[in-house]
Amino acid sequence: MFWELGVRYEMAEWQWSAEVVRVSAAPLTVENTAYATLGHRFGDWTPYIGYGRARNALAVLPLPAWAAALTPVIGPVGAAQAQGLGSVVVTSLNNARVQQSSWSLGVRWDFHPQAALKLQWDRVRVQPSGSSLWTGADGQAGNANVATAVVDFIF
Repeated sequence: MFWELGVRYEMAEWQWSAEVVRVSAAPLTVENTAYATLGHRFGDWTPYIGYGRARNALAVLPLPAWAAALTPVIGPVGAAQAQGLGSVVVTSLNNARVQQSSWSLGVRWDFHPQAALKLQWDRVRVQPSGSSLWTGADGQAGNANVATAVVDFIF
């Protein structure tokens, strides 16, 4: 299931937007995300501030402890293999979690009727077992500063 609700308001110099998204693919994942931004236009320049948050609604899964219960049924080798497979699956599911929030500061410069330059700085805070959006992440908590420069254009 996927649903999304967004609103945007622009009146004179002020503009704001907000969006809420829910993705449900239980028991694999249930993600809730939201963001809000507020900006004020000064001629061709629009400084803005924003906050965003992404959360997995499912609890972190504990590693299975199957070996002792399965050994009498399928033997020690089969039990060890089943334990290993279960651990890999649970670790993969836990590593696919998103738990983070960010504050953003930026400015947009409309330097042409069909083009704009956007500069943005984000301060991201990642929670434990919530770093799946980060390449090479190990599930540990962390912080990051991200700077971006983008040119938007219409052709």
